[in-house]
Amino acid sequence: MGEEAKKRGFSIKSHPKLIATKPLGILERTVDEQSQSLFITEDLIHQGDIYIMFEGKRMTYHYEDEETFRMAISQINEFLLREGYSKMDEWLKRPYYKREDIIFVRNNYDKVTIDKNENWLIITIQKYSRDGYPFFKEHNILYIIYRSYQMKNAAIIEKNN
Repeated sequence: MGEEAKKRGFSIKSHPKLIATKPLGILERTVDEQSQSLFITEDLIHQGDIYIMFEGKRMTYHYEDEETFRMAISQINEFLLREGYSKMDEWLKRPYYKREDIIFVRNNYDKVTIDKNENWLIITIQKYSRDGYPFFKEHNILYIIYRSYQMKNAAIIEKNN
C-alpha cells in the first residue's frame, strides 16, 4: 500500500492511539492548495474492526488474528487500487476556490454574502464608492458568475440599492 500511495503523492503518517480509535495510517497529500487525507483506523470499542471513511461512508473490515488482519489491510489496499485512488485523483480536477480567489473577493467588495436556498447558491455582492453609494463593476460580477459556473453552482446576483 505504501509504495502506491507514495507514487500518487501521498505521505504516510501515524498518530497516537486515542480513546476509542487507533489510527493505523494516515495518507495525506496537498496538490495546488487542495489537501486530501485518508485515515485507516482501528476501532477499539468494536474489537477486530478496521475502517476507512470514503465518500462519507464507513467501510469496515473485520479481523480475528494476525493473518486476517493482513487480509483486512490487503482488502483496503485492493479497494484503493481498484477505485479509491482514481476517485481521489478525479476530485483534484474539480474546480475550487484558490486562496487568490478568496483574497480577490475580500479585497474588492465591501459586502459579500453567500447563502444556500434549496438548490440555489445566492451570492449578494455590494461595493461602495468613496461617497458611500453602492456600485457594481460589470467585469467583477462576470468574474464571480464565471467562478460559480466553474464550481457547477447556480448563482443569482442581486444588486443591493
